[in-house]
Amino acid sequence: MHHDKTADKAAGLIRPLRALAQKGPYFILTTAACITLLWLAIPLLSHRSFKPVLLQYSLAHAMLIAAAMGVPAFIMILAVRCDRRANKKMAISCMATACIAEILARTMLPEAPLESSALRKPAPYIMFCGQPGAVVPWEPRMGALPEAPPPPLDRMGFRNEEAMTLEKPAGEFRVAVLGGSTVFNGNPLSCSIPGIMQTHFRRAGLTNAEVYNCGIVGGVSGQELALLAHVLPKYKPDLVVVYDGGNDILHPWFYDPRPGYPYNFMVLEQGMDAVSGSLTPSQVISSLLRQSKLLSILYRSALTQRSLPVDSLRRQNHYRTPAWEESVVQHYEENLNRMTAFARSIDVPICFFLQPCLALKQPVTDEEDPFLSDSDLNAYIDRQYRRAQQAYASLQNTYSSDNRAHFFDLSGIMNGYQEPTYWDMIHTDNAGNRHIAEHIVTRILSANVLDENR
Repeated sequence: MHHDKTADKAAGLIRPLRALAQKGPYFILTTAACITLLWLAIPLLSHRSFKPVLLQYSLAHAMLIAAAMGVPAFIMILAVRCDRRANKKMAISCMATACIAEILARTMLPEAPLESSALRKPAPYIMFCGQPGAVVPWEPRMGALPEAPPPPLDRMGFRNEEAMTLEKPAGEFRVAVLGGSTVFNGNPLSCSIPGIMQTHFRRAGLTNAEVYNCGIVGGVSGQELALLAHVLPKYKPDLVVVYDGGNDILHPWFYDPRPGYPYNFMVLEQGMDAVSGSLTPSQVISSLLRQSKLLSILYRSALTQRSLPVDSLRRQNHYRTPAWEESVVQHYEENLNRMTAFARSIDVPICFFLQPCLALKQPVTDEEDPFLSDSDLNAYIDRQYRRAQQAYASLQNTYSSDNRAHFFDLSGIMNGYQEPTYWDMIHTDNAGNRHIAEHIVTRILSANVLDENR
């Protein structure tokens, strides 16, 4: 009797499988494609939008999830309900539609995202910087757009009308400003933080000041250390200004979780794994799917999450634990200390500025408030900035007797700033840049850095 029941159960399972198998190879092909697309879309569910409308998603992302998961699911249901002949017709129609969409995507859409082609060109030692000669469009969120087209990046990949020269012109007081995209941005270049600094230095009587924008989009303090050590010495700067902190704190939360690592260093590691043939099956499938221009656009974030070992790295590094948070700021502090030691070794004064952040601004305007929708992120930023402020105070105390090294905490300078200026957690518009640059120049002048080091 028991044997009969077991046999009946087995037969009950086999019958549906046989029925599905009889639908033919096109059914199997359609089902496999739909399951792959559903598997690929799962990471989209973990996304958190700055301006959530439905649950934690923006309207656009909610529609993307609905399309990415609803369309394959609907096709699978049709495939199950259709017979062998109908499945063949449906599979051929889907393949033809996909081929046409792929052709249109390849012929009508841009070749590559700007950030991967022009703003983060691989470079020795410093990981990446801008692509020399690339034309980077004006950032509309900075404010009014100039009528003139943007000038190309200089021969070093930085955002300057003219690059630094090995032979420094007689009398030039050369200032190199290091940082991330907050240093890089501004419409036009004169509205970037370095551009505004140059204007204020000259107004203050330093008419021979030339301030060079050495901002690297997505750069962190470790890259700034490499830039200072490997690139800048031969250009003989008279002053180095470092404006940072935001990327060092925020990047491990969003991207590669390892404290002190550059932006998405795991991408470089994956490239090495691909060369050595040690990719995981998930990475192999994702790499193959990425060859499709259409899928790489529609499933960009999902493909990235499937390709990169973000979750395993987070587990290994105890992501979001107190020890991990402390390590993030500790690496940042160590890099500032190393930059100071190197600058002293080549006898160049250096000034560090801890940049402000929207999460610390009061009052927050209605336009800025949507960027503060993640309470966990806001609390993390508050804790990390407190640690960074303590690190700055400690470093300033350590180097208090040396006027060649200064550490200025600007994290609170946006308190009392009434106008909307932030367009994400750390980027301000042109007016915000002006406010920040004025504080930077004022602190440098008040500390007599220029008077004692010229």
